[in-house]
Amino acid sequence: MKKIITIITVLFLCFSLNAQFYYYKGERIYLTEKTNKMFIKLAQDADKQKLLSVINADDSVKLSVEDKEYFGFSAILEAKNGMNISASTLNKYRNNPNIMSAELMLLYNDRLLQGIIDEFIVKLKPTTSLKQLQGLMSDYDCVIIEESPYVDNEYLISIHK
Repeated sequence: MKKIITIITVLFLCFSLNAQFYYYKGERIYLTEKTNKMFIKLAQDADKQKLLSVINADDSVKLSVEDKEYFGFSAILEAKNGMNISASTLNKYRNNPNIMSAELMLLYNDRLLQGIIDEFIVKLKPTTSLKQLQGLMSDYDCVIIEESPYVDNEYLISIHK
């Protein structure tokens, strides 16, 4: 139970302090912020046409080349003319009712783009019960979305805003 609390605390601290690293198997993994790319996660009931109109009318960002064919669960927006995405642009998309989350993208190993969303996976040790996890989730305003159908005691968790 202590280990789960520690992991969740580290995750919350990393995201709340805009830290550019996370821990994996005790090792600090560094990420570089990409100030010219933004990852957006669409709301479940998003009006995609309305959102596309907002993006197309925006002078500062455009839909990434990779996402022009597919626009579903998420999308990557990139700054026009090689500029950086401003804080006001980021906030505009964060406040759009069709978007669940909007964050600058992160780069891993100088080649792999990473997008941050409001979900993560937790695998419980055999000594930790589901009831303990549920209590911890309510303390941190999180919910268990689903149990993995493939791995015992592994859960998909979502952070509520």
